[in-house]
Amino acid sequence: MQRGGKSLPNSPVFVGDCNTKSLDPKLALHPLPVVSPGNRLRQILGLSFLSYIRLDRRNLCNGSWSNAEARKVAYEIVDEEHALVVLLGKRVGNVFGFVGVPYTVNNRGKSVYLLLPEPTSAILENERQRVRFALFHYCKDVPWGEVDGKTIS
Repeated sequence: MQRGGKSLPNSPVFVGDCNTKSLDPKLALHPLPVVSPGNRLRQILGLSFLSYIRLDRRNLCNGSWSNAEARKVAYEIVDEEHALVVLLGKRVGNVFGFVGVPYTVNNRGKSVYLLLPEPTSAILENERQRVRFALFHYCKDVPWGEVDGKTIS
């Protein structure tokens, strides 16, 4: 399992596509180095390092992209029970059978799935709030926006 973090109660599982920097599953969507997709995601969510690192974070692949490996990990995630599974980007969404636009929500099996855009630096401030509101709707125990003073309650 491509897993990083220790899940907070009622916290979502964040699913990224591929970690090209490390084969260690514990480093999935890791917030270091500061130019990493994991740190961009942490900033978009407005979480402190400690709050973010406690989230369940997974990558479908490590090293290089493999459709077979991505599907295998996706099936494992689908087979688990989560309050929310957050799919980051179109490629991840496609592996799970989503062809919708960002912010598409789908109830499948044991979990709710939310498709979000890839965590890029191009996500503007109003888009950050939209991401946080979407997550807060399903996971109220996570302090979204704690770092920048825009906590949602």
